[in-house]
Amino acid sequence: MKKTFNIFILILILLANSSFSQNSKTKELKSCFNENQINDLEKIVNFFTNQIKVNENDDFKIAFERILPKLIENGWVPILETIDFEEQKQMYNSISIETFNEIWSSREAWNKDDTTTYKSIGFKYNGSYIKFLNKLGETQPVLKKYYEDCLSAGSVQTSGYLQQNIKLLPKQFDLNDFNIQLLIAIHYLTENDNNKRKEKWDE
Repeated sequence: MKKTFNIFILILILLANSSFSQNSKTKELKSCFNENQINDLEKIVNFFTNQIKVNENDDFKIAFERILPKLIENGWVPILETIDFEEQKQMYNSISIETFNEIWSSREAWNKDDTTTYKSIGFKYNGSYIKFLNKLGETQPVLKKYYEDCLSAGSVQTSGYLQQNIKLLPKQFDLNDFNIQLLIAIHYLTENDNNKRKEKWDE
């Protein structure tokens, strides 16, 4: 009986993983990324989910809905308090450099308290991720504005636009949609990186 139960649990896990993999292969993603890169994008979303969830069995939707009110009230501060940057850097190392470079590129940043030039990351101007955001923008006006803001800034906007719209427009920001999960994960991981990275610019 115990053996049968263990087999049943294993089947459920395999089905869940298969379902996640299928859900992640959206037409927008497949038009911008190859299969190996999509697998890397799954790792990014999984990492973000694991960092923000409170209970072991929380999925992305449950985990993000729990932290969303704090984001609306306090901006990106709850992300800084929740996501471990050292573990985030380990996650970077678990994906291919090609995938990383299709999302982010390095740029100079300045600290208002000194004259040192630091390294930060922003979205690669002609990278696959920006092209993906453009594809998403074709499906919803609010996503088009998000794409245009990112393109203009070269990175994420920190004005609270994203969390406010997730709250106000739940149909457009469907938290069960892998496209939206990826957008959210990369948005807040980018903010976490740029607030915690202390590398000096040496290029």
